Amino acid sequence: MPKPNDSDIEIGEEELSTDSTTVVVTDSEDYGQTQKLKHIYRAKESVQKMRRSQEELVKEYDEYWHQTHGRDIYHRELAKSVASYGSELLPIINQALKQDQLSTPDLLSDRFNIDIRDFITTDGQKIDADSGDTEPYNILQTLDVYRHLNTLLGELGLGLQLEEEKGPAEI
Repeated sequence: MPKPNDSDIEIGEEELSTDSTTVVVTDSEDYGQTQKLKHIYRAKESVQKMRRSQEELVKEYDEYWHQTHGRDIYHRELAKSVASYGSELLPIINQALKQDQLSTPDLLSDRFNIDIRDFITTDGQKIDADSGDTEPYNILQTLDVYRHLNTLLGELGLGLQLEEEKGPAEI
């Protein structure tokens, strides 16, 4: 039987029931990294799903609460979802800070200069320093943080990378 090298990992998913899968691991170190990436991308997918379903969710929230505060509830839930995505990335971001791959200014969102660590650790809620009351960041601020997290994902080498094919020129 050939010995697996460091990059060999085989994950096979076979549906056994509605909530169980079989996973075959040939390298435990890579397995941990693969699982972390899965968690990151699931959290990102959750944000994307919320964004695609915005109007449906707002209507659902309005009907559930019998009020017209669905949009406010949606903003709060979206901020929580973005913060959850960020919390999956935070250990990697902190490690990159320690290794000088990132610096503190890299953690400020592009448009509103929101420190993503504050956004993440407060679940997307602004905290009034005087009263301690919270309110969600507005939709533009939340999306600014989301886009910045996506940028960091790529800068940390965890995003999709497109390879340029350098074959012979065709005329």
